[in-house]
Amino acid sequence: MSQVLTHVGSTRAVSVVRILLPLLVWTELGKLLRLVESLGVPWKVPLSFAVGVSSLAMLLGWHARLASLATGASVLGCWWLLGEVGGDIDFVRHHVYALGIATVWLSLTPCGGSFSVDRALATRRGQPTEETGDLWATLLIRMQVVAIYLFAAYDKTDGVFGAHYEQAMRAHLFGSDRLPQTVLDALHTVAYASVALEWLLPLALLWRPTRSVALIAGVGFHFLVYWTLSVGTFSSTMVVLYLAFVDPQVVHRWVGFALGEPSPRS
Repeated sequence: MSQVLTHVGSTRAVSVVRILLPLLVWTELGKLLRLVESLGVPWKVPLSFAVGVSSLAMLLGWHARLASLATGASVLGCWWLLGEVGGDIDFVRHHVYALGIATVWLSLTPCGGSFSVDRALATRRGQPTEETGDLWATLLIRMQVVAIYLFAAYDKTDGVFGAHYEQAMRAHLFGSDRLPQTVLDALHTVAYASVALEWLLPLALLWRPTRSVALIAGVGFHFLVYWTLSVGTFSSTMVVLYLAFVDPQVVHRWVGFALGEPSPRS
């Protein structure tokens, strides 16, 4: 059991996630939480400040774990207080919740171990700054991704998702013109193929031999979803969270290559 809950590795992957998630928070909530639109709405001004300040600290990696926790809690506060309680449909979306809960789980990782003000200050104080840490909490991020796919697939396995998908595609691409039956059949086939993929992805992501194929398929799936449907930041969030499934040492080498670091063998 202790081996399951102890997973030491490079902190670069979780630190990259820590940098990307605040940018997605800004993209998703920035316009909705502008102060000019927040005045007079209960809870909106304090939540606007909370999301803005904490997400900036998270991006910079200043008190990274605390900032991540505050960002996640603030986003969930927007989802609950402004969406569920306040009735604002712009906040009660699944991708707002996904952003918030994933950021909370990230706060349990050593997400300030790389590319952060925390690491720069530790280096300045002469403290050890090896880019390693206990990554057990990435399992929570993985389980969140798996849960999202399973619940999405379950909700869509109702026999009428094909019709819903057809309506969505008409709204975004085809309009109300009458479509040939072959096109309608193709739309329904794509719809149910996507549901099948959402059922398969959780197992494929968790099983190491199929993980690489699942990641590639998942990225392709979310790319197509983003370019054909209105899903906000959902696709981008899921692709960012895929980093929790990649070997952290592999991500460490990728980032090192991108930064022009010398190879360990050289």
